[in-house]
Amino acid sequence: MTADVWAYFYFMQTARAKKTAKIIAENGGNKPISQAMKEAGFSDAYAKNPQKLTRTKSWKDIMDKYLPDEKLGRIHKKLLESKKFTSRSFPLDMEDDNIRTIIRAAGATPLRIFEGKNEADIECKKCFFSYPDNMVIDKALDKAYKLKGRYSETIEVKSNLRNLSNTELMERINELSKVLKKK
Repeated sequence: MTADVWAYFYFMQTARAKKTAKIIAENGGNKPISQAMKEAGFSDAYAKNPQKLTRTKSWKDIMDKYLPDEKLGRIHKKLLESKKFTSRSFPLDMEDDNIRTIIRAAGATPLRIFEGKNEADIECKKCFFSYPDNMVIDKALDKAYKLKGRYSETIEVKSNLRNLSNTELMERINELSKVLKKK
């Protein structure tokens, strides 16, 4: 290939990679990379394996520009501190310190305790508290790491079973099944 053909190929690859990133961003990160790749002009065959794109220099350059590690670090810090808020009712005669102890023991942070009525219209103490929003934290981190291509695609299996034939594996499975049935 000539230098002109290579330059055109790189330009098209980079343009489609940028368009893919834009499509994902416009959909709040909720669109699969493979689908965004198709919409950006990649072939179906290429889009079936998003790692072909996410492992390229052009994709890594785009991710470094729009999702730099420093920015992800700040976002991760905020997400790790992400909170949900709710309240619980306690008996009127329970001491506030006991309520705080119960809330803290559950991994939450008590914010305010006051007297009021619960959903059944019974006089009680209500404690408003915050607790970590683990689902938000997990989902946001997962998306960022996927986009950055930080998940490994290979799994190393360390086992002496690797060299066995299918017949030998089935014999082992049958032997183990017999042992487990006896227990």
